[in-house]
Amino acid sequence: WLLPVGLLVVWQFLSAKGIVSTAIVPAPSDIWDAARQLAERGELQHDILVSLRRVAIGFSIGALAGLIFGVAVGLFELVHELLDRSLQMIRTIPHLALVPLMILWFGIGEEPRLILVAMGSLFPVYINTVGGIRNVDPKLIELGKSYGLGRAELVWSIILPAALQPILVGIRYALGVAWLTLVVGETIASRDGV
Repeated sequence: WLLPVGLLVVWQFLSAKGIVSTAIVPAPSDIWDAARQLAERGELQHDILVSLRRVAIGFSIGALAGLIFGVAVGLFELVHELLDRSLQMIRTIPHLALVPLMILWFGIGEEPRLILVAMGSLFPVYINTVGGIRNVDPKLIELGKSYGLGRAELVWSIILPAALQPILVGIRYALGVAWLTLVVGETIASRDGV
């Protein structure tokens, strides 16, 4: 807490002394006053709820799709051969670079914002899920087979629990990307949201 609080104190001091122009970067006290005024009018709460809803919907769609694709590609060689190269090529396109196309295709409503958040969430979950499943220790799989576990039991009891840590890392990273994407998405002629 010392570093963030110290940075705020230095920022406020530099703004008060005129070293940092408040026309470029407002002082923390000005930001606090604006937030307080918006909260008193109820606008801040409304905008936070709108942004939370957008992130929840877009992140849920993207993370679920990434999880489904990741599990399928990680477990089945045929699906891996069919989908992985194409998904890897699409992944290299920065999803934020698609903003003009989203506006062209879907207008300036909710759809482009939600699709951008979903696209930003999909690939971190996908990559980490595939990597987690494909890097499960072969000795664990061999042990499960020696205990007579079938394919479904092997996946449920050994592969998915062993891959859970990378999957959760992907989900956590995807949530950060979802918020970053929302900031860009809400600059598209948005009247509400943070």
